[in-house]
Amino acid sequence: MKITGMVVRALPGKTDELRQRLNTMDGVCVHTVEDAGQMLVTVKKLRGVCLADQVTKVERADGVLSTSLIHNYFEDIDEPVV
Repeated sequence: MKITGMVVRALPGKTDELRQRLNTMDGVCVHTVEDAGQMLVTVKKLRGVCLADQVTKVERADGVLSTSLIHNYFEDIDEPVV
């Protein structure tokens, strides 16, 4: 399992539209939205899709001013936990 956490900042006046757009993307979830247009977003790697491509899709979404990667989690679920 691979999950990336990012802060996405929306262009002024585009916050609601961007939140809706991001939530329709497979593997993408908007968790919080601040009044200033900052959003806490997670991107979960989908089977057969490169995680970097998913992140790039978020970065290039209409209404995005900037993004910052804040967390990257990787767990190999095929290996037993000791």
